[in-house]
Amino acid sequence: MTIGSRTVPGSASAVMGDPAEAVAWLARHLLRGGRRLEAGDIVLSGTLCTPTAIGTGDRLVADLGELGRIALDVN
Repeated sequence: MTIGSRTVPGSASAVMGDPAEAVAWLARHLLRGGRRLEAGDIVLSGTLCTPTAIGTGDRLVADLGELGRIALDVN
């Protein structure tokens, strides 16, 4: 990800080694409490890069490889 001219490195392995492992952990945790993930639930596996401060005027661009790129302008 870039924030203006700063590069913020990230990797899927930053999410418990693998984002799928994070979702599996969530499913097991819910099951212990008598709940479960349901079809249609939206699950965010975690952040791929270190939380970084942003401010007004910043432009964030995340390159997700085959999934494409997304940009956000902070106003």
